[in-house]
Amino acid sequence: MAKKNCKTLAKLYPDFKEIHYLNGMLLFSDQNYGRSVSEFNLAIKANPSNVKALYNRSVAFGVMDEYLSAIEDLDACIRLNPEYVLAYYSRAYWYEFTGNYLEAAKDYEQTIKLDPGNYDAYLGVAYVYQNLGEPAKACDALTRAIKEGSQVAAELKDIFCK
Repeated sequence: MAKKNCKTLAKLYPDFKEIHYLNGMLLFSDQNYGRSVSEFNLAIKANPSNVKALYNRSVAFGVMDEYLSAIEDLDACIRLNPEYVLAYYSRAYWYEFTGNYLEAAKDYEQTIKLDPGNYDAYLGVAYVYQNLGEPAKACDALTRAIKEGSQVAAELKDIFCK
């Protein structure tokens, strides 16, 4: 039904630039990541400040194992909106996949600074600090998460912090 609606929109309103973003989302949901990137490219070409298209293209790049392209798109999102919490969190995640744990830690910490209730960021940074050989920082991150109310962090602290 959504695909049919997009086609109808495109026919009725040929100048509707958001149609490429919508098509990109539909293709992504069909796991057609390459074509979704092509549609997001068109959306971004029509509006270089389209943070939604940049963000979703970064996700598509990431699932296609194109981590550096994903990171570049998230860099652009953050330039456009320095308070975009999800962009920092996602960039940290993709940095982990590249093995760049120092940058991942910075982005997880920025996520926590902007959204102290983001429990996943605390767990991510704890994992990163463990990989960097800094167990005290990992325990500190879990302690901070517990103070924010994370039950999972409380369980992990028993494992990480002996």
